[in-house]
Amino acid sequence: MLNYKQICLIHKFKCYLFTKLIRKFLNHLILIVDKMLPIVNNSSGFCGGIFSLIFGIFTHSFSSGLL
Repeated sequence: MLNYKQICLIHKFKCYLFTKLIRKFLNHLILIVDKMLPIVNNSSGFCGGIFSLIFGIFTHSFSSGLL
């Protein structure tokens, strides 16, 4: 049977792993987007990644005639 301190420790560890995984995923996503779109490459950081992702989706759908 686990006591309260052990349960808290396990929960903290799970949260740590989860946030680390999400950060890794977002970093990979931003890297991929930045490689795909050298136009928006100069906008730095997380906002730049999000902007280039939205821009990429918009230009792709525009060029394929969806919009």
